Order: sequence, then structure tokens, then C-alpha cells
Amino acid sequence: MLDTRRCSCFSVQTYPLARNIILLFNNLINSNHNIIFCWIPGHSRIKGNIAANNAAKSTTTLPITHLSLPASDFFPCIKKHINHRWQTLWQSFPNNKLYKIHSSISTIPPIHSFNRKDQVLINRLMIRHTRLTHSHLSKERPPMCTCCSTLLTVEHILTNCSHYQTIRHKFYLYSDLSNIFQVIPPQNP
Repeated sequence: MLDTRRCSCFSVQTYPLARNIILLFNNLINSNHNIIFCWIPGHSRIKGNIAANNAAKSTTTLPITHLSLPASDFFPCIKKHINHRWQTLWQSFPNNKLYKIHSSISTIPPIHSFNRKDQVLINRLMIRHTRLTHSHLSKERPPMCTCCSTLLTVEHILTNCSHYQTIRHKFYLYSDLSNIFQVIPPQNP
């Protein structure tokens, strides 16, 4: 293991890359990896290396050119950062009804085997917002399941209601809401 405390010239602020290399090296050694360092003589009697070295050194005397970068060069980095922050925020609400269906902020691809009307229906079921279960928003009381005497929700109908148990076993591949919409069997003609 390399001991950076013994290196009097080592400075975390001055050489962050060297620090990262040493940390990576130590992590690999601690994980039982064998690391071998090989010394390769730089530019000594190797044809073309002296010319390459001189060409590289000659650029140090050139004036520094400041180039403007187009904003579009930053878009992928910005998008990645925003998506990371959004995903972190999304994961902080695991009890959210939408999170239970899709735990990632990535888009859900459309189901091409269904027509637009059926896709809308599936999406409304996925977000658990239907006229049947949410018509009470304009009224006083939420609807109750007539078979089970519990609150009528999409989740109840698709996973718990005893009245639909045989239909569920016949058509669903899964019994939990998060997986029901992941694998949707093709339509019967």
C-alpha cells in the first residue's frame, strides 16, 4: 500500500489526479488485485519519439487561444445533471402512487400493439386515475367496492377484489401493480 503521508511533495490540493490514482490503487490492492508498475524509458533511442517530444514542447511557447464553445456542447452534461437530480428527488417519494408503477424517471415506451384509445386507457389505469374511481372528486364521498366494502381504487380492482380474482388469474401474468403493466400480453384478435 502506498503511504501518502511519507511523500513530502504530495499535496491533495496541488495533485488531485495523483491523489485519485493513489486512492484507486489502494482500493484495488485492498480488494486483492495484483498491480504491477512497469517503467518504460521515455524517448530514449526510440525512432520518432524525439521529434514528437520536440513538437510537443514547441507548443508551450504559443499564445493561449480562447475558444468559444457552443452552448449545445453543454446540453448533454446539463441534461445528465438534471436527470440525476430529478431521479434522486423521485426516489425520495417511494410511497407515491406513480413511483410504485415506474421507479425510474425514464420514459415508458408506447405500446405499439395497441391503438390510441387502448393506450390512453392503459395509461389512466397505470396512474390509477379513472372516472370510476375518481368521480367522487366532484361529490362528497369516494366510491366503495360493492363486493368487498372497501374503497374502490384501481389497485383494489386489479389486485385485491375477490369479484375479479378468476379474471386476474386468467389474464394477468403478475399479481402486483408494479409488474402488471410491465408485461402486457398482446391483444386477442
